[in-house]
Amino acid sequence: MSSLILFLQEIAPVNLRGRLSFYSELSFVLTNAIGAFAAFIPSTIVILFLLFLHETPSFLYSIKKDEDKALLSISFYHGTIDKTEQLQFLESNSSKESQKLSFNHFKELFTIDHLRKGLILGLFSLQITCSIWPIIYYSTDFLIRSNVLVLSQHFVVTLFLFWMFDQIRIYSDIDYFKYGCVFAIFLHGISYSFATGPIAWFIEAELIPISHRLLAQTFCLSANHLAALVLTFITLPLYNLIGSHTIFVLFVLPASGVLIWIYKYLPETKNKSISEVIEMLKI
Repeated sequence: MSSLILFLQEIAPVNLRGRLSFYSELSFVLTNAIGAFAAFIPSTIVILFLLFLHETPSFLYSIKKDEDKALLSISFYHGTIDKTEQLQFLESNSSKESQKLSFNHFKELFTIDHLRKGLILGLFSLQITCSIWPIIYYSTDFLIRSNVLVLSQHFVVTLFLFWMFDQIRIYSDIDYFKYGCVFAIFLHGISYSFATGPIAWFIEAELIPISHRLLAQTFCLSANHLAALVLTFITLPLYNLIGSHTIFVLFVLPASGVLIWIYKYLPETKNKSISEVIEMLKI
């Protein structure tokens, strides 16, 4: 996953960078929906196509120090032959520092201000996606405990909510509101695949320079998987203790705080080079 995100970030023109990363995650979700077995055929074809791909321009220019191959790679991916434009892209999206992993690079992620900001924003963006895993694993349990038939959940809950707000007066204690949580679960699952899910996976790569990008991306994904593992294991036991308040405590409150932080500090990366993004993070 990390390699794919970095690959798309480094080969794409600035104006298409977010779109390519978004569609890659969306295609992953679509493939899962079709079925793991059906994905075998396109995966085999893609592996064959990989044999003809060039290395990324940033890797060839920054690490291999091979300008000619870097320019050839840009021509292959961007379809442009303007050398001035190609060199401008390389200069704004490459780094003179080594990309090799080292303790100093890891230390700098936490000690250098703009790197730390980018790392925190990447971690917080991925944290929002953690809530989908307990929903995937335990949605049936939640529905059964809410006395809602799994096969008719969408239809029944929608009709019920419309009828409730149209016919019933609002009282101080309305037990029916618990079914709103059920509806929210499905709304979350639908919206996740079109926004939060795809964007969160690649936003980190747009905030960190190439010298630290691989380490930062790997760290964020590892932390996200660990958080998802812990949350998945504690969700159901906690649900048995405090009921639907579990969703509020584990997901709603943390996600709300994270969204406020992201809204306040996340810079706009659309059509901007990595150097421009870093300058905004330094402010």
